Amino acid sequence: EFREKVLNLLKVHQIDIAEKVFFPDHHFFSKKDYQRINEICTKHGASLLMTEKDSSKFDYSKVGIRSYYIDVDLDFFGQSNLLLNFLLGNGVV
Repeated sequence: EFREKVLNLLKVHQIDIAEKVFFPDHHFFSKKDYQRINEICTKHGASLLMTEKDSSKFDYSKVGIRSYYIDVDLDFFGQSNLLLNFLLGNGVV
């Protein structure tokens, strides 16, 4: 699972996780979510880390903390160039 891979990556690089907060896929961040995230990060003096997909929906003006996102690349079986070439050559419907 993607979450486990990210957590393992952070652990390998000895990055401390102050607190884990997970939201469901396609989550719309509410005012309460922003307040909670701000409180947690402020309490721990921590930064926020999220996926690139979540960051596109995140309103950074509603938090006063450092925020980062993980750039996630799509790669089917390590052959993303083959897939891209196939799609470009054959078109997509």
